[in-house]
Amino acid sequence: MCTAIGSKVAWVSNVGATDGSHISTETVLGSAQPPPILSASNEPLQKANDAPMVRFSEKEEIVLKAMLSQDLDVFAQGGKSAFGESPDAQPYVVTIANELQKEYENNEVAGDKRFRRMAILLRGNVASIDRSIGENYFVSLVGGTNMFLHPKAKMADGYTDYMAELKKGQAVQLACIGDGMLMGSAMVSNCRPYEIWRDETVNALVTGIPSRAKSGDKASLVMATMAIVVTPSLPATSACWSDKSTGKCSEEISKKIVDKMHSKSKAELRGIVAARLQIAPSELDKLTK
Repeated sequence: MCTAIGSKVAWVSNVGATDGSHISTETVLGSAQPPPILSASNEPLQKANDAPMVRFSEKEEIVLKAMLSQDLDVFAQGGKSAFGESPDAQPYVVTIANELQKEYENNEVAGDKRFRRMAILLRGNVASIDRSIGENYFVSLVGGTNMFLHPKAKMADGYTDYMAELKKGQAVQLACIGDGMLMGSAMVSNCRPYEIWRDETVNALVTGIPSRAKSGDKASLVMATMAIVVTPSLPATSACWSDKSTGKCSEEISKKIVDKMHSKSKAELRGIVAARLQIAPSELDKLTK
C-alpha cells in the first residue's frame, strides 16, 4: 500500500524519506507484516462497534486529508497509489480523452466493455463547450482521429457556472460515468469536476480510519500513527493551517514523518497512538502482531 506525500509516492509499509532512508511498518507499529489495503469503506473489521467512536482533531484531519488527497491525485494521473490497490478502486477507469475516443473508434464493443457504466476519471483538453436540445450541456474534448468527432462529457446538474468559465484548449479533469458511443463520439455523463470527487472520497476515507485502526487494520493504524505523531510537531506557521492547497502541507508532513519516526522508539509511538485511540497498550500490541 502506498500514500503520496509531497511530490513522491511513499509506500506506507516502507515510507520513503526525502534523504533516501526508509521507515518500515515494523518501525512504526512493531509489526513486520505488510499492512492490508486501506479502504474507503466505513465497515469495521472486527470489534470497532464495541468501543466509543474516536474522532481525529481538526488539525489531525487536515494532515490526513493532505496525505490522502495527494494519493488520489497520483491515482487520477494513472500512478501507483494506495487507493489504486484498494477494492474501492475496482469500479474506476483512469484514462485520457484521446484514448477513450480511439478505443471506441477501433471497436465499439471493446469500448463498451472497458468504459460503459464504469466510473471514469477523465483528463483532456476542451475542444468546445456545447448545448444540445433543451438544457443539456456538453464539453467536447480533444481526442480521436477525426477532427469533426470528439469525445463528449455531459455535466451533472449544478455545474452550469463551471462550464461557463471553461475556455477552448483548457486542460480539465472530470469524474464521470461511461455512456457508450453516440454518432461517432465516445460519451461520458453525470460528470463533475475531479476535485469534487476527490474531496468526497477523502472525507469518506478519513471518517473510516479511526474505527478501522481500532479494529486492527494495519494500514489505517499506520495512517493514524502518522497523523497523531506528526500533527503536534507542525508549527503555527505551517502551510497545513494556512495554505488551501495540499502540496506545501504534504512536503512538511513528509519531513516531519522522517524526523518523528526516527526520533521516537517503538514503545513511545505505541504509547502515543494507544492513548489517542483509547486502546490499552497491551491491546495495541495484539492488533499489530
